[in-house]
Amino acid sequence: MNRETVDDSESLAETLSELLNENITVNNVETQERDGVRLSVVEMSYLPTSDSSHGSTRVQQTGVMLEDDTLEVPQFALWPHFKRIVGKIVSAVGHMPDINFDDSPDFSKEYHLLGWNEEAVRTLFIPEVRDHLAQHPGWTVRGNRSQIAVFKKGKTCKPDDQPAFISESFEMLTLFRQGEQCLDEQPQIGRSTQVADAVATAQQMGGIAGSILRNALKRISLTNNEIDQFLAQPKPRMSIPTGLRRQYVGDARPLIALGIALLFVAIALPIVVALALSGNDRYFGIPVGAVFLLAGGLTLFFSIRSSRRKHRVVCEGELTFGQVTAVKRTSTEINGQRRYHLHLTYDVAGSEHKTRTNIYSGVEQAKDCMESGQTVRILVDPMDSNRVLCIDTLAIID
Repeated sequence: MNRETVDDSESLAETLSELLNENITVNNVETQERDGVRLSVVEMSYLPTSDSSHGSTRVQQTGVMLEDDTLEVPQFALWPHFKRIVGKIVSAVGHMPDINFDDSPDFSKEYHLLGWNEEAVRTLFIPEVRDHLAQHPGWTVRGNRSQIAVFKKGKTCKPDDQPAFISESFEMLTLFRQGEQCLDEQPQIGRSTQVADAVATAQQMGGIAGSILRNALKRISLTNNEIDQFLAQPKPRMSIPTGLRRQYVGDARPLIALGIALLFVAIALPIVVALALSGNDRYFGIPVGAVFLLAGGLTLFFSIRSSRRKHRVVCEGELTFGQVTAVKRTSTEINGQRRYHLHLTYDVAGSEHKTRTNIYSGVEQAKDCMESGQTVRILVDPMDSNRVLCIDTLAIID
């Protein structure tokens, strides 16, 4: 058993953060090799994203991670069903679709299985996987592409219990590898998650969360036909599809309105204070007004500049082609959406350029493009060749 290096721990923390959709800190990691399979035994912790603003206690748990480049599993999440009052509350807020198996009632009763690509996930969960999990309740499993992680949420493993914990984890992971082999035997079944899969899942969701997700997807709806028609326009492209506008350009009006409001306060406040007070107290409003003036001016300046830049990329951008070289998760969320860094290489006037841009959706498409080496379409700002929009990482619903 060997200690991982600091770099390895950081890389594993990044992988687990993406797999679990939390900002994971790896406190300790050890590796084992069993039957030629390399496993990482991880002591991890995280502050639940949904509760991070309330000063919640960090979750501590032990997990076993399998990462194998020969592995390719569809994205899925498995966890024990919430029961009693908690289960009722969760169902009311937003009932996530649950993949059930008529021939495995015990498994379906014990676990909630979510998979955007349902056909691929059903194929992966062979009877042996379902039977094992039904006989060993309480596990949580997350998988995507070449990684699978198993753990019991919020449970740490004492040193004396670690051998049994690792053995059971390894047995589960071995069964998942057998399920993945069943997928290999059916190449007609795609494994990647497409936007259309998210749309289909949203249609099945109930509760408040389901309604919110369906409305959000409807707002950003964008089709390949709309993209083709948009790119076929002569520059400047004046007809921008609504989905493209909402996904990339955004709406700067709320920020512009905020900036104007702050400027109004900056002007009105010193006047009101001067009229209400006497003596030197009348000048109290001047420094306060200056703060509002600075805040309003900066808000107005940056919101207008950002909007103009994005419109320039969309309307006047030069179309070129390139490659996705990396997709990196960040710890930043904007309006509940995780920020990723998309690394691109592309050609501009016969010269190779490299840049990094932010994306908040289309992450799985970006990874597919990177892993397959697919050529992607890129719009390049005519005034700054490092400012780009990658068309093929937009959330395109068809």
